[in-house]
Order: sequence, then C-alpha cells, then structure tokens
Amino acid sequence: MTRLLCCFAALIIIESSVSLKTASAELILNGSFENATGGLPDNWTATGNLAVSSSQGETDGTNALAFSIGNVPSNGAISQSFATIADTSYRLSFDFGKYSINQPNEVARLQVDVFDGTGFGGSQILNQLVSDATPSTGEPNSTDSPSVYSPFQFDFTASGTTSTLRFSDFSDAQSGGGGFDAMLDHVRVAAVPEPSSLALVGLSVFVFLGRRKPQFTSTLPSAPVQKPLLDA
Repeated sequence: MTRLLCCFAALIIIESSVSLKTASAELILNGSFENATGGLPDNWTATGNLAVSSSQGETDGTNALAFSIGNVPSNGAISQSFATIADTSYRLSFDFGKYSINQPNEVARLQVDVFDGTGFGGSQILNQLVSDATPSTGEPNSTDSPSVYSPFQFDFTASGTTSTLRFSDFSDAQSGGGGFDAMLDHVRVAAVPEPSSLALVGLSVFVFLGRRKPQFTSTLPSAPVQKPLLDA
C-alpha cells in the first residue's frame, strides 16, 4: 500500500510539473522584435507609422519597436493572434517608454487591447491605456538614455481558443524638431498558474516524503554460528 501511494504521489508531481511548465510557456512570437523584414517586425501585423529600431534603446536583445519614427503622425499599430484556452487566466507583460531628445513635454501613449478570436471583431477582454511623460535627455529629471522604459503587466481571461493582442499608438502630436517616439519592447504572454496546481504539487511531495520509511543499516557484528556438539 505504501509503495502504491508513493508511486501515485510521484505521478502527480510529474504531471503537475509538466502542467506548470506548459502554463509558463511563451505564447507571443518575436516579442522583442529581433527579427524584422523591411523594417517591420516578423510575426506581427503592422500598419501605420512604425519601424524596428536598433539605435533608440531597448530592454531585451538588440532591437525595439519605435512608433511614429521619422517625425510622422502617431497612427501605428501592431497585432498578433495566439492560442489560448477558454476561461484560463493569462498575463501580458511588456516594456514601454518614450524616446525623446528635445521634446520634454510630449506624452507617449499606447492603447493595449486583447480581443477574443482572430482579428478585432470579437469581444474585448483587455482594454488599457499606458503613457510615458519622461523628460527628454538634457532636461530636468531626465536620464542619459535616449529611451526610458517602464515595465507593465495586465491579466486577462481568455474566452476561446484564440486571442488577438493589439498595440496602437496614441501619442501626442510631435512639435517641431522631432526626436519623439513611443517605444515598445519585450512583449510576453503566458498563462497564470492556478493556485490549486501549486498546492497539489506541495501535497504530493508531503505524501511522498511522509510515506518513505527510514532505512537503517546495522553496524553490529553478526552473532557467531553455534556448531552442534558431537558425542565422543
């Protein structure tokens, strides 16, 4: 019975570990924009004014995505569809910032949406607006980096087997002089492990260890063998 319980606990540990690993798997492709074709990020649908940049600062790898790069209107957007499981919680993480050399007052804004299904016709399951008003380099309270990023995280619950993530640029209009872009990098989406899965692993380990009996090895010398006495 003890051996059976230990085997059962071991199977639960293995299955739960595989489930947790699957839940933490990255769902977004090319989230750090390291791969690009013609200045546009691979694996993403891109529209409007944006381009992959390797010279305006990044948080992961060597590239980042710059919106309205080149002193053009802020109308860029990127989107990507990815597989999900209905009624499962997911966490979207990304780094967002402002590239600014000589425009301290403009505010970079990015609309963040997640839709059910492929495209934007399904129900909206995430709707957030993030902003960055970091002063430009050389201005009071600024830094020496051309782009100052902040990390963001948002949780959402999927409605079906596919969800679509979209980032849209709604930054202030650029004044004369240029040098002002909304910057995006290190986009990730992963399932949030359920607390019950973590508790199940802990309980299984407890059962597994609790059922193991300590093994002792005797160091006492063996008793001498008594030989029967023979009659004379």
